[in-house]
This record gives sequence, structure tokens and C-alpha cells, in this order.
Amino acid sequence: MFYLERSWSIVGLAVIGAFRQAGASGTCTEDVGSVFDRGCRKGLRLVASLLLSGVVAGAWHAPGAVAAEADLRIRGRAPVGDLPVKSSRGDKDTVGIVAESTGETEFLAADEMAAAVSSAMETGPNGEVALRVLAVPGAGGLQTVRDVLSRPNLDFGIAPVPVLEAAAATDGMANLRQRIAYVAPLYFEEVHLLAGPSVYDIAGLDGKEVSLGQQGGSTEIVAQVVLAALGVKVKVSNLSGEAAVEAVQDGRLAAAFVVSGKPVGSVRQLWGRKVRFLALPADKIPDGFVPSVIGHEDYPDLIGHGLKVKTWAVQNVLFGYNWPARSVRGRIGRTFLSVLLYRLPDLQVGGRHKKWGEVNVAGFLPGWKRLPAMQAWLDKSTARVDGPAAKAEFETFLKRTNTEASGESREALYKDFLRWRSSPVAKDEQ
Repeated sequence: MFYLERSWSIVGLAVIGAFRQAGASGTCTEDVGSVFDRGCRKGLRLVASLLLSGVVAGAWHAPGAVAAEADLRIRGRAPVGDLPVKSSRGDKDTVGIVAESTGETEFLAADEMAAAVSSAMETGPNGEVALRVLAVPGAGGLQTVRDVLSRPNLDFGIAPVPVLEAAAATDGMANLRQRIAYVAPLYFEEVHLLAGPSVYDIAGLDGKEVSLGQQGGSTEIVAQVVLAALGVKVKVSNLSGEAAVEAVQDGRLAAAFVVSGKPVGSVRQLWGRKVRFLALPADKIPDGFVPSVIGHEDYPDLIGHGLKVKTWAVQNVLFGYNWPARSVRGRIGRTFLSVLLYRLPDLQVGGRHKKWGEVNVAGFLPGWKRLPAMQAWLDKSTARVDGPAAKAEFETFLKRTNTEASGESREALYKDFLRWRSSPVAKDEQ
């Protein structure tokens, strides 16, 4: 499923071989439907994680080496040399969406996108599909951008705005604003700042040891922006998840950052823990963030009934590699976006993460160019809204197809008609 670069080591080939053997034995197949089966998903994520973390690159990397390299870039001690030119020799039937796997929102959003698009693909007599979409777990942070810039098939990524801005200012990512472009702002992820029983406000963190999450990850980059805006200097720890929370509880850490869409499952389960949320002042909010709150309904065991804690939320963005429009990869990306936009209403209904309700595909991201295929879709959509012309076209459609509908069924059919009418597929046919 992934293009095998010649520089990959024997270790990498062995991993791929093991994965293929699993498919041959029936444990995991390459059919789109089975890619998202629970039994197969773990194997796919493991292999993808190994591929993206550099374990199967030309040499064996020690655990955390890629994250450490990303951290060097964040702190201005960037490795020498630009990223390699992205190869267009990927699988012409596959597109990947890379997102950080340590959080609870980014990868889930990528996974739900992939599932929604894949479910809309027609399957041929031998199980072949027009487009295979994979949600690929990554190391997060700058590595997400680097994966989209260099890895075959990984043409899209999800990352917070501060990560894109940090990448644009990083050595080795020359002309980033021309090489990638955003599709649309997605949802907001809340900044959860969990503190121990002896810390009551932001000022109490000054000079204390605070976990900023995984080294080189999105949470670390976001936390650095937050602390800089607040003028607070801390001793950095890179514990994450349950280990960070336990360290806060027993006093080894003063606080820990968790950046993810509320409610965060792992935080919601902190029943009886001696931790509290620290409020963030609305008057010091930096660019790329918006005011937000977390309340009792989000974390009933940590926040009292009727109470809310002020915090900030950071904008997450779906972005893509800016392939030439007429290239093979450009057409693959356009197909992916066409189906994704058509299925977006399905992602915004029950059964999906509630953050989908925040998505506005027409949202603007200052300082960045929008992917041309997405901009073209928006330009056409602005002139094709619900109105007299749409209603007249709907009546013509009913007569032409000899369709009879009334009441609720007619209204439902009209909504489906509008969704089809605004889809890129329909526009191409007109």
C-alpha cells in the first residue's frame, strides 16, 4: 500500500512482509471495509507508525529519535538540509491522511474522514475500489507537516494552526506556504491545563516543572505558545497521558497540558484525582486561539455542578500537499475532496465526534493559501444556494423522474437534492 523507497532497510521489508502475511492468512485484508475493522486496524496502525517514525528508514532510529529531531527544529537547532522532494510515484489508488495518534481528536477525525469517504466508494467484482483512503497515525507536531511534504501517498494532514506557523518558520521547510495549502479549518481543541492541589493559578507555575506532552508533538508546540503569551517560564517535562497526570497528582509535576477536543476520555475518567483545571485569561489570548470554557457537563467529577473554567481553544486545520492540478496526485486529491465534501453532512450527525458540528469548510485561515481544488468548489458553491432557482430545478427533477413525494418525505428528498446539487460531482456534470 505504500511505495517502497530503495533506501528502506531489511528491517522495513520484514515489517511489510509480516503485514502481508497477516493479510494472506485472513487476519487482515486490504479491502477498504476491512481496513477499518477493529482486528485489522491495530496492525495497520502499528505498521504505519513504524513507517512514519523512521524505524524502517535507511537506518534504525532509536525510540523517540524522530520526535527529538522535531523538537530540535522547534527550539531553533534544526538539522541541516531541506526535506527530500516529494515523490509522485505513490499508489495511484491510495490517499493517506496523517494525524497525531497521541491525542483523542486529531486521529479520530482522520479516521472518521477515511471511513466516510471509503464507504462511498463503489466496489468492483474483485473487491477493487476507485480510491483507498487511509488514516495514518503520526508522531504529530512538525512531523505531521514533514510527512505530508515527503511521504508518498500521504497527501493530507491534520494539525493545529501553531504547528503550521512553527513549520513555516523552521529551517529545512523552504517555501512551505507554496508547497502545502489548507483545505479548511476544522474544529477547535481545548487547552486543558491540569494542576496539582498546591497550584491555584497560572502565576503559581512560574519556575515549576510542567509537562508539555510528547516531545516534538502538537501539544508541546501549543503549550509553548500558551506559556509565551502568559509570560510564564517553566521547567519543561515531556511526560504525557496517564504518566503526566499521576506525576501531577503525587506532586512530582506542578501541572500538565492536555490539548484535545472536549471532553477528553482519559481526563473525564479522573474520578477522585487530586487535580484541578487552571483558568486561562481571555485578555491575553494569542493569534490562532479563541476563548472557550470547560464545564461540569464535560468533566462532572472534576468541575462542580453549574461551574465553568475559562480556557483557550486552538484551531485545527485539514491541509494538503499542493500538487499541480493536472497531475495524477492532484486528480486523486480532488476526488478525495469531492467525496469528503459530499459526505460531510453525514459526519455532522449523531454517532460521530461532536466536534464535527464546529466545522465550517468556508472558514478562512489568514496567511495561508487554500488548496485550489477546494477554492474552486467554494467559488461555485456561493452562487448555488437554496432559493427560487433551486426549488424550480427540484420541481423539474421530480417531473423528469416521475417521482411523487409529499410532506416529510418531500422535504427529506429536497435536502438530498440540495446536497447533491452542491457537490463537486454534480457541478462537473453541468
